[in-house]
Amino acid sequence: LLLLLAAGPAASQLMAAAAESEEAPEAKCKRPPVWSLGGGGAMPMRERLGSVVVLALLKRICYMFVMRVFAILKELRAHLWKEGLRGIHYLIVNDNSSASLARYEHLKAQVPPAIPVLQHAPNDTDVWSTLGGTKDDFFIYDRCGRLVAKVGLPLSILAFPYVDEAVRRAYFTLDVCGPCN
Repeated sequence: LLLLLAAGPAASQLMAAAAESEEAPEAKCKRPPVWSLGGGGAMPMRERLGSVVVLALLKRICYMFVMRVFAILKELRAHLWKEGLRGIHYLIVNDNSSASLARYEHLKAQVPPAIPVLQHAPNDTDVWSTLGGTKDDFFIYDRCGRLVAKVGLPLSILAFPYVDEAVRRAYFTLDVCGPCN
């Protein structure tokens, strides 16, 4: 990664192409598999149809790292809001490991209410597995609920522009996945 960063614009184009190819062709422009939390009661994706959705899969390995990710996600939200991008919903799905479960309430308290941190209940299906995601993956969905981009590490590091660009693509480009049907 450091070599790519040092290589300049060509490396940036290569990384952008990698971010684009991160999406499985069969998954792009499809609605996500149905998932719910809280024993089937909450269906976060269905509840946000009509809005662009940024779904982040985060796992608390290091407190300072997760707090930095939360801060940058908050900055991204504020930056896009300031530029007039409204109606974007941000969701974080916490890992279901025992360490993450134990720190859920603390993590939730560190994030503004506008960015909900969701947690699996003991009997819930594992959202991460259902989506085919891993730690630090970002899924960007259009207003119709279709996957526009899946950005994984290292491209999902929010200091890079790839999550921001995917959100903008979902927000401004109506023909990414075609009209809603």
